[in-house]
Amino acid sequence: MNDSEQETLKPMTKPTTAPTKPGVDARRVAWLALAEGLRGEGGGAQEALERSAGEAGLSARDKALSYEIMMGVLRERRVLDAALRSLAGFSFTALEEGLQDFARLGAYQILFLDRVPIYAAVDATVGATRRELGARAAGYCNAVLKDLARVFPAGKSSLAWLCEKMDLEERYSMPGWLARLVKRQYGKENLVEALRRMNQPLPIYGRINVNVHGQKVGEAAVREDEVAAREGEVGARENEIAARENVLKDLREVGIEAVDAGDLARWCIRLGGSAGSVAQSVPFQRGELILQDASAQLVSELVGAQPGMTAIDFCAAPGGKTTYMARAMGGKGRLIACEVSARRVGRLRENIERLGYGEFAEVHPLKEHLSADSIRKELALGEGADRVLVDAPCSGLGTLRRHPEIRWRMKKADLARLAEMELPILEKASALAKVGGVVVYATCSFADEENAQVVQAFLEKWRGEFEIVTSTDGLDERLAGHVGEDGWFRALPHLDEMDSASAVRLMRMR
Repeated sequence: MNDSEQETLKPMTKPTTAPTKPGVDARRVAWLALAEGLRGEGGGAQEALERSAGEAGLSARDKALSYEIMMGVLRERRVLDAALRSLAGFSFTALEEGLQDFARLGAYQILFLDRVPIYAAVDATVGATRRELGARAAGYCNAVLKDLARVFPAGKSSLAWLCEKMDLEERYSMPGWLARLVKRQYGKENLVEALRRMNQPLPIYGRINVNVHGQKVGEAAVREDEVAAREGEVGARENEIAARENVLKDLREVGIEAVDAGDLARWCIRLGGSAGSVAQSVPFQRGELILQDASAQLVSELVGAQPGMTAIDFCAAPGGKTTYMARAMGGKGRLIACEVSARRVGRLRENIERLGYGEFAEVHPLKEHLSADSIRKELALGEGADRVLVDAPCSGLGTLRRHPEIRWRMKKADLARLAEMELPILEKASALAKVGGVVVYATCSFADEENAQVVQAFLEKWRGEFEIVTSTDGLDERLAGHVGEDGWFRALPHLDEMDSASAVRLMRMR
């Protein structure tokens, strides 16, 4: 395996003219979002597409097409590049990055999208190229795409001879270092399945945020435990099921596919459509629903926050795990949401308020270089917290199925750099736990460099202070099934239909 396909991205040519045709608009938006997502500015590729589509006024249909093309290019980039390089008479790698991206966008439509006529795909892509890069680049793009359609007349099925020559990393469009990492983590026997599934999209998951009366927990006059005491656990469970069904019904009535996914996590549902359409729905606006992957819900459950505890979410934005903990605590005790990123505090507050926990969860913006003692004093923790969640900033490799651009932004050396950041964060957060309290260290990465190695370095430095909790006693069976004998929670790319994630519980011993 090699890293020859990892290229240094050149600056993107800025747009020069306003688009005028819907089809051209869709390709232009995909191109803009693709470049922005690869640069990693202002969020991921999906966020960039939402912004660009809004600015261009795309219809829902054209927006969906833009999204499909952009994500397809990110997932099939190495296959597309191989197909383009196979054409005689021109050097694909010599093109400037902006023109390469337009060629990839057109190639994806020709090779992978059966519902888009080739002539329409070529015409719209060339039109967008002309508006952004000029007539000369458009003529070049037109010639390349027409030649590609001639060499691969049956689309994807025409690629068979080319794919047979590819290494696994190229066939599944992974950088060489990342394919080797997957092999090391999961073994040669699981490599193909892991790479295959990591290159496929995941469903959107949401979490129901209603109590047994169907109200937001923060507004409920009666808590779940009081309802259970009055009506009995069976009645409380029946009401919870009814509340879930009401949310599913409301979503379906506005055309959003919604299916109970309680087999994955307790309050989990599987959603169709786009995140944008879900965010516009009544249940979402009422705070009865939050978008959160199933693995994140399970990690939230692992924290074990309970009524009456003092609990801290140390890296809290955007608030998914904070609000999960708030629901589990039923408004009793103290819940503190900390965040050092001023840019993300606003979204954290917004989610906490929307889900009805504004009067319960305390939001504390923290200065990055504060010591643990200073934070403890600022939060007035006294003897410390019962639970501390450290959802550490990480590579995000576990979210490749949702954010395929990460594979092209990350480099192997980034894992060591991130681990150097993650260890001090864990140390600072763990100092906030009281004796007998539990710290949960979690990432949305499957790399040992960011997980086991960080925790091992922490335990060696603080020998005797903390121990890994290996028992699964008291854990929900859906969660316990992901916890190994070593105490680590793992959602695995080759086995689980959710984001990959890792987490471990550390009990403070003294």
